[in-house]
Amino acid sequence: MRIVAFGDSIAYGWDVAEKHSYRQVLKRLLEAKYPDRKWQIFNRGVPGDTALGGINRMKRDVGKIKPDLVLVGFGLNDAQMALFNERLFTPEKHKEYMRKILHYLRDEIGCEVWFLTTTLVDEVNLPQDYCQMVAAYNEQLTQLSREEKVKLIDLYTPLKEAGFDRVLQYDGVHLNELGYQIVGEILSKEF
Repeated sequence: MRIVAFGDSIAYGWDVAEKHSYRQVLKRLLEAKYPDRKWQIFNRGVPGDTALGGINRMKRDVGKIKPDLVLVGFGLNDAQMALFNERLFTPEKHKEYMRKILHYLRDEIGCEVWFLTTTLVDEVNLPQDYCQMVAAYNEQLTQLSREEKVKLIDLYTPLKEAGFDRVLQYDGVHLNELGYQIVGEILSKEF
């Protein structure tokens, strides 16, 4: 099975060794669970990217791979950009951008699409307007998933239950090795 992790620095595996990225954790778990199947997981995460940026690179970065499944995860950078550019990066615009990505992947490429909520952010030490924007983005993604009948994987809640001080790096946004391990485990249970 060919799987693409398409998104931002969370998909990329920011500041952890490749073997600790959620992609590699997921691959190891799937190989153990289904040893008779071949699993390929492609990294198409770009640190700092937004859903709007994803639209601009989806054909080049995902289309050529001909994946069976694409895990789409954008939102943390979009929410940050919304604080500076209210015209292009509202939660409603994010929903629009995610819908465009979905229609290209599902309707033109013909692959299955799973949306991933944003991961946890440090709600104690980060600005509250940013944290509120992240929540608004996740709500719009939840609505879109219902409207389009797309699987939505909630990463935020289980990571919050684990505790931000246990799963986040020093910046309060990016996951550490334990955070990526939890994400890989959550995703593996969906197969």
